[in-house]
Amino acid sequence: HQGTAPTTAEGDAEGGEDAAVGAAVSLNFIDEITTATDARDVSTGGNLIISALGVSSSDSDAMASAVGAAGVGGGDPDVDTQADSDRDSGNQRAGDNGARTSDNAQSTPSASTSDGGVSVAAAVAVNISEAIVRASVGANQTINVGGSATITTGADSDATAMADASATAPDSTGVGAAVAINVADVLNEAAVGEGATIDAQGLALEALMQNGNATHSFSAEARAGAGEGDVGVAGALALNTTIADSRARIGSDATVDANNADVGITAVSNTDSTASATPVEDGVSGESVGVGASVAIHIVDRTTRAAVEENAALNDANDLTLAATGDHDV
Repeated sequence: HQGTAPTTAEGDAEGGEDAAVGAAVSLNFIDEITTATDARDVSTGGNLIISALGVSSSDSDAMASAVGAAGVGGGDPDVDTQADSDRDSGNQRAGDNGARTSDNAQSTPSASTSDGGVSVAAAVAVNISEAIVRASVGANQTINVGGSATITTGADSDATAMADASATAPDSTGVGAAVAINVADVLNEAAVGEGATIDAQGLALEALMQNGNATHSFSAEARAGAGEGDVGVAGALALNTTIADSRARIGSDATVDANNADVGITAVSNTDSTASATPVEDGVSGESVGVGASVAIHIVDRTTRAAVEENAALNDANDLTLAATGDHDV
């Protein structure tokens, strides 16, 4: 499976006479599932290959107009309310057209720091992505093959959110804040299910990156714009929360008979994750109050695991290799 899901909201960068005051809001909710699973008993004289390859990319971009957003009390809801409202609207349209909604996706994180929530922003980009790539023998299934058994995955999942309010002009209504929220959850799994039985000439169980060297890339970037007037607001908030779990496992109570052949259990995970919040070059120019903090929040959770789980039996293996390799840049 290969999928790309870009979403863009773009205001009038020229700020002409017809340009409206208001935020540019881009919301992207992606659920990518790629599975290859044996759900019945199998007997064959040759080799067994179960393979799942999943490549996905999700991107949410919001670019503010030169006019920016209305100030506090100017009619725009706060960022959290606006994001939730637009998500509900998207779910309604998806349901009306027979498509899956985002009800099962992660909730939208609050656009907030330890000092509180963001009330108004000229550009809001939210990207919530879940990607599952799984190859497996189902629980309690029996596999008898005359040759080797290979259960393998290849995964590559990218997720980004970018909010750019830099087009907001210094002589605008005064709000050039930008909020970018990126939430990514990636599961890459090759598994012999709980209670399953495999009798083969060796086993290769591999949860790998696509093409052997791909990298999951996650980023949240917020660029503030200018602000002027009674209250100048040109802050930037970037929140990047990512989970990447790669695991190759023989499940609990499973039995593998390797018939004096090699068994390899390998899990690999490569990730590159960034969060960036930058102010406008000249800062805030509000006449009375200037609010121009730039905050980048980065939350990462990485697990790479190769395992023969509790109560699993591995019989008559020649060489046994368990390898878990993680390469993570933050």
